Amino acid sequence: MHEDPEVTWISTGTPVRFYNGVIRTRLAPAEADRVIESVTARFRDSTGVTAWWVMPNSRPADLAERLVAQGFVLLNHDLGMAANLGAVPRTVPVPSGITIERVLTDAALGDWIRAFGAGFGVPETTLAAYARLPRGMPPPESLFRYYLARAGAEPVGTALWFPAKEAAVIDEIATIPAMRGRGVATAVTHAALQDAHADGYETAVLVASPAGARVYRRLNFQSYGQRRIYLRTEPHA
Repeated sequence: MHEDPEVTWISTGTPVRFYNGVIRTRLAPAEADRVIESVTARFRDSTGVTAWWVMPNSRPADLAERLVAQGFVLLNHDLGMAANLGAVPRTVPVPSGITIERVLTDAALGDWIRAFGAGFGVPETTLAAYARLPRGMPPPESLFRYYLARAGAEPVGTALWFPAKEAAVIDEIATIPAMRGRGVATAVTHAALQDAHADGYETAVLVASPAGARVYRRLNFQSYGQRRIYLRTEPHA
């Protein structure tokens, strides 16, 4: 991880785009093109993948246009949302036959990874690379708290949260295709939110697709701006 007043970037050594790239940018217009080129060169020599997040407060204001000029393309965009945890409903309906658990064993973490991959349609090779990250720490010792929804013994939905300085960050919310539209995502996300609130957090944040935003609004999340992710891929040097 590299952090200075201008940029914050991370490189995990895996080919997973969300875990390599620039997540914060505060550049003066006169320096922006040079810094973009320099940071991109660092990633070219390692993973060959550069993801660059453009947020509402990213600077310069024309950062997206400068990235496109240097070969980046828009990968996706989503909504930044936040909720007052004290205003989240105390209970939500749990679908019939569904149980929610916090992941505390390696076996359950394996089930969580499998459901996450199925929910997001992650290819096996990419999922194997991603799995190195959650498997890097035993679940009870990890800062990441994983929640798993099961239908009987079958893993069908996922969520996690982790602590940041001023908010609990909710992430990796997924439901396998066969179980969508039944309230699984709402139930597993609610479990993570309740845990974060019990841990002393008053605010939770997440990013949401347009479809996911409907789920999170039911849990009192509000929209606060858009995150756009630009991607540049190229062969390793």
